[in-house]
Amino acid sequence: MRNKGYEFELKTVNLDINDFRWETRFNFTHVKNEVTQLLPGQDKIGTAIVVGRPINSILTQQWAGINPGDGRPMWYDTLGNITYQPVARDRKYLDGTLDPTWFGGLTNEFSYKGITLRVFLQLLRRQLPAEPGRAVFFPRRQHGRQEPVRFPMEKVA
Repeated sequence: MRNKGYEFELKTVNLDINDFRWETRFNFTHVKNEVTQLLPGQDKIGTAIVVGRPINSILTQQWAGINPGDGRPMWYDTLGNITYQPVARDRKYLDGTLDPTWFGGLTNEFSYKGITLRVFLQLLRRQLPAEPGRAVFFPRRQHGRQEPVRFPMEKVA
């Protein structure tokens, strides 16, 4: 696997008077990765680890919308035809992964006469592939990580 990116950290002492001290720390990380090789004879492990793609790639059917006549969800098959029951061969990899595009944190630490209060805020941005008419939620865990569940969000006429 190849990882590329950068990490930045900044620490400040905002106030240091008598027995009171206030420090702030901010860090920011941006990383991209690509699976470069697996064991001999392997080009993928499951659907999320594929040579030439970022780890945690998303394999899914291409969304075609909702049938306005009966409200059924529709997908495209490999030939570009609309289907109501997609099969495994119809799936494709989307641009994007389940991993955040960047993440960081902000910590404030207050100390007074040996007593310390630390407040931490974590930030992240997850760039999932955008497809019109979809909302993405992360309510379930599978194999130790959260998996996306996509729901159609178009109005039915």
